[in-house]
Amino acid sequence: MNRFVSPHWLFVSAAALALSGCKPDSAQAANSGSDLFVVKRDKLRISLKENAELAAAVETRVRSEMEGQNTVIFLVKEGTRVNKGDRLVQLDASQVIEKRATQEIQVARAKAAMVSAEKGEDIQIKQNQAEMLGAKNDLNIANLDQEKFKGRELEGVLQMGERAQLTRDADDSIKLAEQERRLAEDRLEWSKKLFQKQFITKNELERDELDADRKKYQVQRAANQKTLLQDYDLRIKEIGIEQKVIEANLALDRVKAQGEAKLAQAEAEVESRGAELKLAVERLENLERQVKNALIVAPTPGLVVYSFEGDGMRRREVVEEGSSVRERQALIILPDITRMVANLAVHEAMVDKVTVGQLAMVRIDSVPDRVFPARVASVSTLADSSQRSFNPTTKVYKTIVALDGESLPLRPNMTASCEIIISEHDDVLFVPMQAVQRQGAVSYAWVATDKGHEARAIELGVNDYSYVIVKAGLQEGDRVHLTVPPAAKVPDFPQPKDPQPQDPQPTSPAPRDANGNLADGAARPRGDGQGRGRRGGGSGNAQMTAFREAFTKKHPDLAALAETDRTAWMTNEDIKQAIADDPELKQMWDAAIAGFGGGGGRGRRGGEGGGGDGNGKPTEDQGNK
Repeated sequence: MNRFVSPHWLFVSAAALALSGCKPDSAQAANSGSDLFVVKRDKLRISLKENAELAAAVETRVRSEMEGQNTVIFLVKEGTRVNKGDRLVQLDASQVIEKRATQEIQVARAKAAMVSAEKGEDIQIKQNQAEMLGAKNDLNIANLDQEKFKGRELEGVLQMGERAQLTRDADDSIKLAEQERRLAEDRLEWSKKLFQKQFITKNELERDELDADRKKYQVQRAANQKTLLQDYDLRIKEIGIEQKVIEANLALDRVKAQGEAKLAQAEAEVESRGAELKLAVERLENLERQVKNALIVAPTPGLVVYSFEGDGMRRREVVEEGSSVRERQALIILPDITRMVANLAVHEAMVDKVTVGQLAMVRIDSVPDRVFPARVASVSTLADSSQRSFNPTTKVYKTIVALDGESLPLRPNMTASCEIIISEHDDVLFVPMQAVQRQGAVSYAWVATDKGHEARAIELGVNDYSYVIVKAGLQEGDRVHLTVPPAAKVPDFPQPKDPQPQDPQPTSPAPRDANGNLADGAARPRGDGQGRGRRGGGSGNAQMTAFREAFTKKHPDLAALAETDRTAWMTNEDIKQAIADDPELKQMWDAAIAGFGGGGGRGRRGGEGGGGDGNGKPTEDQGNK
């Protein structure tokens, strides 16, 4: 786990830096008095020294992939070297195994229901086919009956149908009755003549008369039957046949629609059972995956380091056997210790001087007799927001220095010091930073002469908080006071109308204790006596709101955790890792943090004050005029 050390070490005075062994050897030899520094031309290395903490260049976080809360029943010993595939953690999966057995039964039932639904669909398809065939046959029969009744045209000749045949039969019956009537009437005429001549009896005559009347009635009856046939029987039969055709068509449409509806239900049942089976199988696969995830093995080789949540001000959540862990909780970190880096924080006043690729030297407290060469690997673009809780007015930037070489005898979290070489200068004059004073826009130093002390204006070059190059105003052999001589009065140098910009001369922060308060006896930093400021955050609030909304959409569970504990944004490892793994969230988070600035209060001459424009931007320090 890469953790930056607290930035409290930044709050040291310039005098403390100068007396901490940062001077070149030649300058130390030249300094003959406790309050005097003899100026001498020599080599000067401009460097930045910071406390650091070692970490692996590459590390793998091992997390719990089991859902819910689970108990650790085995945990590999911290500090163990493991290879890929070695067992790291075993979680209790007994409840998941029971759920898996129950789910296997659910899967079997879902499969049976699926088979039944598929068979039902096949049966419905065949039943639809049979019903459609019957409906079509009924329609064909109705059409044939209609064709039989009306007749059909064959080769341009209309074939006689049942209607025409019945009409012809009626006409024939009338013709036959007419003929029989005429014969009966003829026979009656002969019978009358024969009866007059006494050849037949009266009974025979009456019989012929009765027969003639019967034949006349049969003619009339045949005519009436034809009329009934044409006016009623044939029309009724035609209407009935047409009705059967219509009903057959409607029956075909009804059978088709009912079949489609029943088939749709069968298909829906198959789809529903299929979805249930798929869901049951997915749940079973998830439970099997949970059982598999209960055994956590090393994804890469490395050194076992237990992960924890919290910081020095909160109780740590340490993973151990018997403890309960949640899903996505980091359990173990596997750093690859073949390549190491040093994590340090650079104060905002010096960060512009640090660039990627600069040479550096790393000293390890546990290996005091060895210096490890290194190079600057990265410098954060935005200030480290996690350090603002210690001192919101001081901004530091995360910097990573990569050590040269592999398989070094080092371990993560070792305490170290890192010296980044800013530049090296040959044959230059330089003085300690605490020897430089300011009066307005003019830098000067108190020079010891035979006649006493003398304030002399000087032109400065680059510096590194400890030493500064003197371009003009001093000569080799001059003796400068490291502190203001007793009874010395602030000189009044002519101020340039258009002062030329010089290399920035950082004001050394006053020493503070672990809580960020001024240390006992430390002088308060000087304000400009003018600056009004208040804690910035106008744009930061809106950016933070946008960040939280985006984070909540992507990680609702972690967002809920952050709502219950507001410090979790900067202390919870899962939240920080989620932000670091998502470029969009990382950019929004950095922008939100950058939007919150620090301002000062209303200062007074020689008292405590600071500069701020109310938006987090510091105002220019005018010093004591």
